[in-house]
Amino acid sequence: MNKSFPKDGFPWEYNSIRSVMNEYWITTTEAAQISGYHRDHIRRLIRIEEIDARKWGRDWMVSRESLLAYLEKIGERGARRGPKKTENNLP
Repeated sequence: MNKSFPKDGFPWEYNSIRSVMNEYWITTTEAAQISGYHRDHIRRLIRIEEIDARKWGRDWMVSRESLLAYLEKIGERGARRGPKKTENNLP
């Protein structure tokens, strides 16, 4: 069965679904750019289920909404996380 496609490529239904998906799902690289984290840290957040993600083919796609919610949650904690300075490790 041959379906004719418009000259610009795909039927409009596909293009509208694709644009919605692009608004909701982002790559780990895009998530790293938005958050300022390294891609490996984004993958760690996916692994420990702090952010929602799906694997499409070989690529992980991150829910933009869950990433922004995570960043908001972390921002509410205030001070930077990580090793604290103690008397033993002062410069």
